[in-house]
Amino acid sequence: MRRAALACWLALGAVAGCNGQNSVTPRGGAGEPDEELYAIRCVTMIGAERFRQAATAERLLRNVGGLRPELVLVRHFEDESNVYYGRYQRVYDAGSGRESFRPDFRRDLELIRTLSLTVTDRNLGQRAEWPFLQATVESLPSSQQGNPAWDLARADGYWSWQVAVFVNEGEMRRRKAVAEEYTRQLRDQGEQAFYHHGAVYSSVCIGLFPKSAVQPIESRDPLTGRVTTVNRIVDPRMLDLARRYPYNLHNGRVRYTVVRDKATGKVDRREPRDASFPVILPAAQHAGGLGL
Repeated sequence: MRRAALACWLALGAVAGCNGQNSVTPRGGAGEPDEELYAIRCVTMIGAERFRQAATAERLLRNVGGLRPELVLVRHFEDESNVYYGRYQRVYDAGSGRESFRPDFRRDLELIRTLSLTVTDRNLGQRAEWPFLQATVESLPSSQQGNPAWDLARADGYWSWQVAVFVNEGEMRRRKAVAEEYTRQLRDQGEQAFYHHGAVYSSVCIGLFPKSAVQPIESRDPLTGRVTTVNRIVDPRMLDLARRYPYNLHNGRVRYTVVRDKATGKVDRREPRDASFPVILPAAQHAGGLGL
């Protein structure tokens, strides 16, 4: 249920060629559901009795002093049932890279982890159990999910080509939904597109490539003998993607760096900031980088 983070983002140098990659107009701003809602996952139930057990845990939490009963939530998935508590809005400052939560979840998390109940065993008598000891804070699962087949975490290969990234900042509060929508748009245009949701960013990538698509090229300095390695794209399909999608769009737009004339102080030109680049697939990372 909890998608693995994209473990390695590898940028390889600028690629020449640009045919005007289109910007995307993200849908969903002010007034739309906020995706940056987190909750305390109190307990996870599996097995044939998980529905009954989850209902029991829900009832117990609703009767705990210091907790608000209306904030207890049960979500059933394909192979597990999770009991959640709370609604904590994650606030991310892109400038400083810091995050905070409103309200602060720490008091609730500490309380839930210390909850115990008395169990009567026919052989051992009464004993205490702490069913919520492993409670943790995570993103509250959305009721609307993208096509699982388009999730990069499920894809096989080694490389893909990242063309967009979305982050909840300003009026953008639905980065996951927008990334999934852009993936659908690219699919409709005939591209092999995928989305990936990390803790902060949602990215969109195109294509699946073997490890051999990018080759390390070594060169030796004749004077110092120092060896340097530069990664070079050799796969024609990846080079074609780099030509057709030269930018890593940020929330649907190409970001520019303003260059000013040193003498006059006036704006001389604007240069694109974020080039698209190859990324290693999560499955390849988890498999020890073996890939195809």
